[in-house]
Amino acid sequence: MKLEELWLEKDLAERFDMNPGKTGRCRTLTRWIGEGLKYVEKHKRRYFIEEDVVEFMIKFRKGSEER
Repeated sequence: MKLEELWLEKDLAERFDMNPGKTGRCRTLTRWIGEGLKYVEKHKRRYFIEEDVVEFMIKFRKGSEER
């Protein structure tokens, strides 16, 4: 894994045009975490690995197609 593949919550939210709240947390990402998106928390910051995000989005897409 390269350092460029590690995203802060703020960075990931910006990639998906989501706005983190005043706390720096994004409600949509919090919901995605509840649905299985993996993350690492360090010093009250959440970090996401690019590969995990891509895997989650593929699962999300497959679930949408099955409905």
